[in-house]
Amino acid sequence: MSNLITLANFTTLGIGGEALVDVVYSACELSKCSDSIVLGMGSNVLISDKGVNGRVIINRANGFKIENGALYAESGCSMSYLAKHCSSLGFSGLEWSYMLPATVGGAIVMNAGAFGGQVSDSLLKVGVLRRGKIEEIEAKDCGFSYRTSGFSREDIILYAYFSLKREDSKLCNKRLEEIKTRRNTQPKGKSAGCIYKTEDKSAGWYIEQSGLKNKRVGDIYVSPIHAGFFINAGRGSAKDMLKLMDYVEKSVEDKFNKRLIREIKLIGEF
Repeated sequence: MSNLITLANFTTLGIGGEALVDVVYSACELSKCSDSIVLGMGSNVLISDKGVNGRVIINRANGFKIENGALYAESGCSMSYLAKHCSSLGFSGLEWSYMLPATVGGAIVMNAGAFGGQVSDSLLKVGVLRRGKIEEIEAKDCGFSYRTSGFSREDIILYAYFSLKREDSKLCNKRLEEIKTRRNTQPKGKSAGCIYKTEDKSAGWYIEQSGLKNKRVGDIYVSPIHAGFFINAGRGSAKDMLKLMDYVEKSVEDKFNKRLIREIKLIGEF
């Protein structure tokens, strides 16, 4: 039975009003959740202060197995956990996702990537609930491009298969340590990660060069460490976040004639 819950508790940004929430623990359960909004770790999303009309599913479907050099993973699996587990067994291919705050489902929808790797590099196929039916889609047909895919908001990722490569576990674990070192230089606190995507210089560079580090609206501010991250100091709202995003985007466009493209997804009524 659905419970009325504050969604801020289920996002890395710590923002979001109330909604009727259910939790699912398997791809089978998730396959019965048509016409629902699905959240994994709640990164890369901004949820309205007004909450969400309709049912929200918190995806905790985290079954996985490795067979014949391929990884099967349900969409609620942590990408970071899978990267560490596979590396410990001497399978490479997912190291780039170590410490990434994303589930398999969310990472596929946005073709998440970091440190030279991305989901589409090793994805084989995806199981998706689409218009009430389960379909299996080959990676080449997923419409992947830079930080995006062909999946719509109505599609619900159920599971995926990834190709893996046999490699010395010591080498895999060394790469994880290198990525951990780089991750630890990123801003701490409540954030949605880097909220913009650009294909030349980083969005953070444009924002910093526009003199916007530490720019603040309410309790949301541009990180002085990496200007692509907006931090919630504690009581920030979606309204504050949008005002700051609008200000930053206009400032960068005025200075560089450069349009920042939002990577963050808006959920609810704004």
